[in-house]
Amino acid sequence: MSRQWQAMVRANHQLTPWVWRLELEGAGPGAEPGQFVMLRAWEGLELLLPRPMSVHWAEQGRMKVLYRVVGRGTKALSLLKPGEKVWGWGPAGKGFTIGPGRVLAVAGGMGIAPVAFAVARLVEAGAEVVVVHGAATAQYSAEALGCAEMLRGAKVLQATDDGSAGLKATAVEAAREWLEWCERVIACGPPGMARALAEEAGRAGVDLEIAMEAVMACGAGLCMGCAVPRAGGGYIKLCTQGPVVAGNQVDWERLL
Repeated sequence: MSRQWQAMVRANHQLTPWVWRLELEGAGPGAEPGQFVMLRAWEGLELLLPRPMSVHWAEQGRMKVLYRVVGRGTKALSLLKPGEKVWGWGPAGKGFTIGPGRVLAVAGGMGIAPVAFAVARLVEAGAEVVVVHGAATAQYSAEALGCAEMLRGAKVLQATDDGSAGLKATAVEAAREWLEWCERVIACGPPGMARALAEEAGRAGVDLEIAMEAVMACGAGLCMGCAVPRAGGGYIKLCTQGPVVAGNQVDWERLL
């Protein structure tokens, strides 16, 4: 593919026992918030498929990816050292709308990866932004994941399941009171959070753009592995028609 590239690892920081931030040099063209790349940090066929990763930050060939180690592919990424090579292609997919206005940005867990990038661009564009990040504990708060600098200029609210950082609440519960204030919502998080937020935004009459989380095998619209049911029938291929979609485009009853 024309967007294939080979990048060099600048740094690979362990932020928590399971979360890492990979920094690359020469990672193809600049990406927009909400887009993704397909990464491969290994040669040979033992691990066949590249792994889809949200772009956490990108500028002039440099890129950051925030990821959680959950399997063999992400474990291989965590073992990368500065100076080693990564193969990839992208950026791909549809990103968030960036522009002025009052924006509520909601992230659940690792959903902060694309949301933080979007918030930084929104602030640059003159938007007034409130960020709500929900996590299990303080260990996975936005600050612990190294996102504080990217969220500068926005009002940031942290919610945790155990109350160890910020509010003892879910991301959706913490975001609810801001739905009357905002003009639109952007979000990323697990399916349960996404559905609950879509329902709340629908009741409030506020437009929602959400970066959907899905397993992608090909990243090019061929395998249908990332397809989610579309409201009104059919399916949305998240790799080519997303991963950012309008909340009312998804048939949540068929998805969950």
